[in-house]
Amino acid sequence: MRVQFNRPVASPGLSASVGQILDVPEDEALRRIELGHCVALDQPKEGLGKRLRRVLGGKPAADPPGEEPSDRWTVERLKAWAADHAIDLGATSKKADILAAIEAAQTEPTDKALAELSVEELRDYADEQDIALPEDGDQAELLAAIEAALQERA
Repeated sequence: MRVQFNRPVASPGLSASVGQILDVPEDEALRRIELGHCVALDQPKEGLGKRLRRVLGGKPAADPPGEEPSDRWTVERLKAWAADHAIDLGATSKKADILAAIEAAQTEPTDKALAELSVEELRDYADEQDIALPEDGDQAELLAAIEAALQERA
């Protein structure tokens, strides 16, 4: 995982100066991020299906154990997590306010809609949801088929 160090680090297996960017094994990177030594520059992005389920259902995304934001995280890590999950924090800078914004974003539906997705993204989502789509459908036809299938399931 690529990280940028915000403090000097010197240990038998790793040394870095302030501002230095390094590729670090993920477990080591997460430990260093938790300690406040660095911030993540690239983290795995939430999959399309997961994003859409969160957006469409207005339910919290299910992240792997240990990846839920908490008051033990640094402000930098919380901000990075929020950015990776497309959560707008605005000018929020206090840890408690950031956590509250993350919680609100996870429990409230967003303004995003299926209509904003490309034909390819709609097809990917339909595949993940086992929804049959017309072979040659345009965006409007695919959208209608997905929405109809989701209504039937509800």
